[in-house]
Amino acid sequence: MTVEKQLIEKKYYETIMPDQENDNLVQFLGNLYMSEQNNKDSDLSYIRFSQGEVYFQNKDYETAIFKWEKVHNHLEYWARKNMADAYYELSQFPKAIDLYKSVTSESLALNSEVALKLFSIYNEMEELDLAADIIKKSVSLNPDYPTLTEVARSFFEEYRDWSSAIELVVNEAIRTEHIQWFEVLNNYVEEGLTKPTPPDYYSELLEVLYSVDQRCFEKLVVSLWNSYKDEEVYFSWLSEINRLILRIEIDPSKTWHDLAANYYETYFNLISGQYLLKEIRDIVPDLLTNWLHVADDTYSIFAATSVLAWNESFKTSVSSTIVEKAEYILKNSNKDTVNIDRSIELFDEITNWTKSLKLDIDQRLKYSVNKVKDLQTNYLLITGMHENGKTTVIKSLLSNNSGSSPAGTVVCYSNDKEFQLYEISSHSIHPVESFNELFEMKQEEKEEEEGNTLQTSLIHVKIPNRFLEENQLTLINIPDFNYNANEAMKHNKKEELTFAQFADGLLYVLTPTTLFSERDRELLLKLQEQLPNVPIHFLLKTDAIYHQEEVTQLVEETRTIISDSFPKAKIFPYSTHNKSSKQTEDLSGFIQEVFNYQSRTDVRNRKLLFYIRETLTYLLKRRVETETQITEEIRWKEDVVSKVNAAVHQLSDLEREKMDIMQRSYREIKDDIKMDLKMAIPKLLKECSSLIKEDSNFGNIHIELNEKMNERIHNYIEHSVLPKFSKGINVWIEKSTEEFSLSQDYLEEMSEGFNMMYGQLRFNLKCDFKVVDDWSRDALRISNGVQLETINILNRSTPSQLVMKGAGKVFGTLLPNKTMLCNMYKNLIEKEDYEKVATASTNQFMLQFELFEKGLERDITMFFKAPFIDLQEVIINEQLDIQHKKERLQQLKSNPESYIDPISLFKVKLLQIEMMQKETNKSLFFA
Repeated sequence: MTVEKQLIEKKYYETIMPDQENDNLVQFLGNLYMSEQNNKDSDLSYIRFSQGEVYFQNKDYETAIFKWEKVHNHLEYWARKNMADAYYELSQFPKAIDLYKSVTSESLALNSEVALKLFSIYNEMEELDLAADIIKKSVSLNPDYPTLTEVARSFFEEYRDWSSAIELVVNEAIRTEHIQWFEVLNNYVEEGLTKPTPPDYYSELLEVLYSVDQRCFEKLVVSLWNSYKDEEVYFSWLSEINRLILRIEIDPSKTWHDLAANYYETYFNLISGQYLLKEIRDIVPDLLTNWLHVADDTYSIFAATSVLAWNESFKTSVSSTIVEKAEYILKNSNKDTVNIDRSIELFDEITNWTKSLKLDIDQRLKYSVNKVKDLQTNYLLITGMHENGKTTVIKSLLSNNSGSSPAGTVVCYSNDKEFQLYEISSHSIHPVESFNELFEMKQEEKEEEEGNTLQTSLIHVKIPNRFLEENQLTLINIPDFNYNANEAMKHNKKEELTFAQFADGLLYVLTPTTLFSERDRELLLKLQEQLPNVPIHFLLKTDAIYHQEEVTQLVEETRTIISDSFPKAKIFPYSTHNKSSKQTEDLSGFIQEVFNYQSRTDVRNRKLLFYIRETLTYLLKRRVETETQITEEIRWKEDVVSKVNAAVHQLSDLEREKMDIMQRSYREIKDDIKMDLKMAIPKLLKECSSLIKEDSNFGNIHIELNEKMNERIHNYIEHSVLPKFSKGINVWIEKSTEEFSLSQDYLEEMSEGFNMMYGQLRFNLKCDFKVVDDWSRDALRISNGVQLETINILNRSTPSQLVMKGAGKVFGTLLPNKTMLCNMYKNLIEKEDYEKVATASTNQFMLQFELFEKGLERDITMFFKAPFIDLQEVIINEQLDIQHKKERLQQLKSNPESYIDPISLFKVKLLQIEMMQKETNKSLFFA
């Protein structure tokens, strides 16, 4: 045991003891001390130091401290450290800490021991920051000290100080190159603890690990790769790992399967359309270079075609050496990489991307792709020159359940339980009732286009048909050719043939009269160019031939004629008059023979790749069309908003006009009645003088006359005024209703105009005629009678009325001359001024008429309220839509790469799949 180890374990006393064991160390050291103290040259510090160790072991900490305090030689700092240990055991932490801190020695072991002790105290006192600081310094000072790094790691892990734990593990892994530290770090990575750490932090460590253990290197790289995926620093990681692998020149002779798998997944993720080119352009070349270096047999063909496809799309981005290596791998690869699922996945990616942008792929392309994906169904295209009888052949096969193909259509017939007919255009799929309706629709489209080329429609016809069912067959029909070969490719034929690409084979109808003319040859060679993956065969229509020998001879003649151009083509003689099951069975056998099932997946994959390329071309055009369409929609909607705003102003003017007319006419009725009352009431009251007789009771004559006067006013109102009002108000209501009806007619014309603009029933501006019913009810209530209060006519304090009251009381008791008194009263009644009475009565009667008039403005406003609301809603909705479209248009114009870049990357992926597509010998189809 070394002296340093003895000091650490407090067994230094063994250095001054004899070899033999001594059971009583205290007595032995005491005797040694007594014998040495008389020796002037003796250093008693050694003995005291050893005594302190023995006392400490016997838990006599105070005596141990006493002894160590007397040590003054080179063991003094060890003694101080031991004294601190004793105080620690006595739980006197402050004294222990002070003593530990007072130790200043050059001994790494002593300093490490002190650090560990301080760490323990701080940890026990839960002073975690101090504990962490001291253990980090200790590791930095003496990382080789036994258990020090393990203690530090346990502490960091316990208190989840992962940044410190990672730093410790990385430093120790680099320093010691021990695999265990790399494995610890890998566990941290797999637990997601290293994600906050920047990727370049691990570069040195990975470089060291590559030289130590390459399998462990691959494992840690893959773990880090997966942990950084979907993190903000993912691209930083990709750049860093690519630079590292290029720098260390990774050994390609080794197997790097997991690393190659990560490169595979990463590359296809980068070109999936979710990133812009500017984000990945600098990363991909190095990524592809490294992938090609590490790719094993599983991934080599993918890496090679990825390099070539990327370099083809972005010239000189990959070094020529890497391109040559990729070309060599592709050329010498025997691996069959045809996989239609990969192509289907690409089409689905494109579809999902368009959905995220709220765009849609051409429905005809979608339909065609679905046909290609259906590997269980055979698709047979039947065509021929005009008047060659192709239509009669198709009708014969379909039991006359077919129609000819309208211009600009590709008609597909499939078996189903009942008849159904659908038109598939670029933007929609909708049912059609019959072929007659279909022809009418196409004729209307042709007239609307005024000589322009019609857009091709796909027509899917479902009919019950045994022949189609037994052969799992869909027949495809396109309009007959009636131009020379070059002209035939014009006049919409090229687009029609685009949507006939999913055919598995083509049957060209010939007749005995022309057999195979030069015009047929020229046309078929053009068709072969347009339909490179569709084998061409022939159906010889033999309706006018009755002898088998003649049919056989014609078939041989035809075969001789076509052999130069189509040596692999087969010929089937067919008579539409022959209804025998034998001919049907032979035709079924012929169809099964010409379909090449062995290469079905391969050929269908080629067709699918064709439609994917067509889809990408369509989407590029669609962007320009979208900008134009949105611009036009904005212009159109702004025009609509302007017109609807104008309509709102017109409606406001109309409302004011009708309000003015109705209020003015009502006011005329009201004023007429008011004038009538003011003129009639005074006259009625003066005529009441006739009620005074010589035998009247003059004592209360004024009371009786007052009652009679009120009664006459009431009778006049009830029998004269109210009937006049009823007649007038009914006429007014009729005229107002007419005005309202004219307004409604105007709004209906307005609605019709706007609906024509929209091309749909969008406006239905309806006014509220309930207002008229309310007016009629109120008019009837008023006409049925008005409750008036009794007016004080003769009981007021005017001079003449005072005379009347006084005279009646005085003369009524004295029995004066009755004639004189009667005349006096009559004279007073006839000469009295009843203007105020008339005004009061009129105002009381007219009160409800005034209330009715005040409600007119509110009622007329209510009548027009719903149209105003409807128009304002249209304005608000259209303005919101305009703003949304402007924002989208701005986004398209200001950030075109967000649309174009994904398409470019889809093209890269398509190009790669096309490169991986195994070349199939064209002799399968053509000469």
